[in-house]
Amino acid sequence: MQRPLAVLRPSIANAILPQFLKNLSWSFLATLAAFAVLSIFRLFNVMGWFGMGAVPFMLGIVALWLLLALIPLLIRIIYLSNVTYHFYPSHLLSEFRFLSVKRFSIPYSQIVNVSVNVSLWDRLTGNGDMIIHSAENNAPDMYLYSVRNPEKVEQWLYSMIQRQRAGFAGAPPHHAQHPHQAARPHPQAQHPQKK
Repeated sequence: MQRPLAVLRPSIANAILPQFLKNLSWSFLATLAAFAVLSIFRLFNVMGWFGMGAVPFMLGIVALWLLLALIPLLIRIIYLSNVTYHFYPSHLLSEFRFLSVKRFSIPYSQIVNVSVNVSLWDRLTGNGDMIIHSAENNAPDMYLYSVRNPEKVEQWLYSMIQRQRAGFAGAPPHHAQHPHQAARPHPQAQHPQKK
């Protein structure tokens, strides 16, 4: 099997805080609606409430709020900590390994567009999300979440696409060797011997 030219992993720390704040605000609205409905039930003594006082009622509402905020966050953490993106000479592979293994690949020749989404938080931390659009009609787009230096990865990806279309295999040009490292010669490149 081919060795990947580069392997990227999402930046979990960067992805967690904005997701948590978004979940917290969404769950606050959902909890507020639940609080309103339950307060009406309590006011009219619907369901008897089994003698529940005001403190346990409020603690239950706060617990619901935190639960609604944390469950999607835990799912996101599990996903991001178990996904890797492999850049091979001929294709890009996204691999998720948790209880089972799921792989999704796109040959560079089938990539028609690369979208980069960088929020304000991502700009501050140097990360962003990428969407790889495939030319194949039935193939879904590939998402690369919370990638460090997405602009460099995009340039590197386009250089791989150009090389693939030009019929070259192997590493991309010297100036675009790896998206997260300084330019370095390819290991297979021959260097003149000093005398």
